Parts: sequence; structure tokens; C-alpha cells
Amino acid sequence: MDRIRAYALRTSIAFFKPCGPALMARAVRTLGDEFPDLRALLPDDTSRLHVRWFATLEQIVERCEQFHKLERVLGDAGASAAAAGFTPAHYPIVRDTLLAAMHDLAGEDWTPELEKSWRLLLDATSGAMIAGAFRHRHAA
Repeated sequence: MDRIRAYALRTSIAFFKPCGPALMARAVRTLGDEFPDLRALLPDDTSRLHVRWFATLEQIVERCEQFHKLERVLGDAGASAAAAGFTPAHYPIVRDTLLAAMHDLAGEDWTPELEKSWRLLLDATSGAMIAGAFRHRHAA
């Protein structure tokens, strides 16, 4: 990821930080409302996970210029997600739900270029997770 996109992501994650867990909670609620089968793959009570998920997102943003260093740990997370029933088809749904929640929260500060940067990062994250799930499945 180039430095300009990385800077935009870091600036926006700092904006979201005060309400990061609430942002994640909103995305989970939306999944429950619009994709109940997908939401059913998550624990009934995700409140403790919201903090962890946002912290993970912060770490990904912080290291986005050296994304290759995240691929192993994201692959392990992808293997865990696959074991819980997540498929590659679920990733774009989760991405779009999170992007919509970010857009709603950021309001007019959410620009098409910022959305593109987030989409690229989330797609790379999804790709690393899916690849890791595939590797783990075929190694077993």
C-alpha cells in the first residue's frame, strides 16, 4: 500500500478509535438484520469481541505498508473463521457491512478515495484470511 493511502487509513482509524467497539457492534447488528444466516456463525454475545476486532483492525492499518508481515496471522484467523463456517462468499458481505457502518459514522468526511483505500485493505485482509483457511484445510 502506498504512503498516501496508508496515511489516509491511519488518519481515519484514529477518527474511529473513540467509538471503535461501537462501530463493530453496529456492523454485527446490521449483519443480524440483513444476513441472519451469516450472523448465526458468530457467538450469540459478541460484545467482548468488538474491542478485539477493532484492535485487530488498528493493527492491520498500522502495518498496512508491510502487509506481507500480517499474512500468517491473518491466515490463522481465516482458518478459525472457516472452522466456524465462514466461506469466501461471506467476506465481501462483511466488508461491505463494515464499510457502510464507517461511511455512516464518518458522514461527509467519508470520501470515495477513502472508501477505495479501505476497500483495498479489507480485500487484502480477506484474501490473506481465505488463503490461510485454504492452506490449513489442505494441510490437515
